[in-house]
Amino acid sequence: QGIIINRPAGIQIKELLNDLDIDADNVNPHEVLQGGPLRPEAGFVLHTGQPTWHSSIAVGENVCITTSKDILDAIAHNEGVGRYQIALGYASWGKNQLEDEIARGDWLICDADMDLIFNLPYDDRWDAAYKKIGVDRTWLASEIGHA
Repeated sequence: QGIIINRPAGIQIKELLNDLDIDADNVNPHEVLQGGPLRPEAGFVLHTGQPTWHSSIAVGENVCITTSKDILDAIAHNEGVGRYQIALGYASWGKNQLEDEIARGDWLICDADMDLIFNLPYDDRWDAAYKKIGVDRTWLASEIGHA
């Protein structure tokens, strides 16, 4: 399972928190992400730090995913959450599907980059990931079978 990190959902974090009856006057003014097509009503917080919230899972060094409301309260009050992205929904693959797609070359993979994940504008994330692995995306064809 995964979360898309470059597709804004068209809703500000403050608006989402207010919809959840969480007072959020001091929240950073960035958008919630459309994390994927599955369960768009489910929220996921990708954040730096340790798994200290009720439902936190460490997914990397100093990176966690949390799904419990306690982290939203902390975000609303700027308490204890470093960098974060809030996403609604997620993407998923069948058994071995992602591994097969990677083996076929359907995916370009780069190491996790905190700046790319948490700081870059959404529209710049693809290009930054390409640059990180030394690929000029203009070299990539969007169509196949046409010579």
